[in-house]
Amino acid sequence: MKKFLIAAAMLLLGWAASAQVHIGGGYNWQTLAQSGSDAYWSLHGAYAGASFNIKVNKYVGIAPGAYFIWATGPVREKKQPAPDTAFGLDMMELQIPLNVTFGVEVGSAGKLFIYAGPAFNVGLSAKLYAYYKNDFINKRKDTLSDNLFGDLGDDSGDTINLKRFDTKIGVGIGYRIKFFELNAGYDFGLLNMSKNSGDKLHQNTLHAGFAFCF
Repeated sequence: MKKFLIAAAMLLLGWAASAQVHIGGGYNWQTLAQSGSDAYWSLHGAYAGASFNIKVNKYVGIAPGAYFIWATGPVREKKQPAPDTAFGLDMMELQIPLNVTFGVEVGSAGKLFIYAGPAFNVGLSAKLYAYYKNDFINKRKDTLSDNLFGDLGDDSGDTINLKRFDTKIGVGIGYRIKFFELNAGYDFGLLNMSKNSGDKLHQNTLHAGFAFCF
């Protein structure tokens, strides 16, 4: 047993020594679509955080991480132009991905890679506000509601109540040149985020950004 623990500790130390830290951020676009309805939330924002790419072999790695995500935008109707006035939604979340990466050298300095894996989201804040296209900043500050991840009213559908936890499956692609990396990906929301009876609300995210690798 003692030899096994020592061997496991040495293996973990070896993995930690080969781990590469990625610190970065970028743009994200989120949609929260309700089943049986043409209405959906279209949210634009940014993310920032870090991950650790632990090499398993020359091609494969495991990359756990943590990212702060903020996004905001109005409710829209499918196949309709962006509204001048509507209800807006302001969201902040923490995302903890656990990806498996596969990369190959391309040329003398670059590396092309793909990744996939689950991501666990924790809702920090979600607030409604009055959206006015021509006066977005001031009206948003003046009309922010209470946190929708709490319990606002009942579950009859008259109010919006959101579940705090979500699980996603993410896929993506990227290119790394020495210490700089460009990447893009898409996260598919698996869980129903609505607490309202009979409602189904799923969140999907498109993101693109950069990272510095150490």
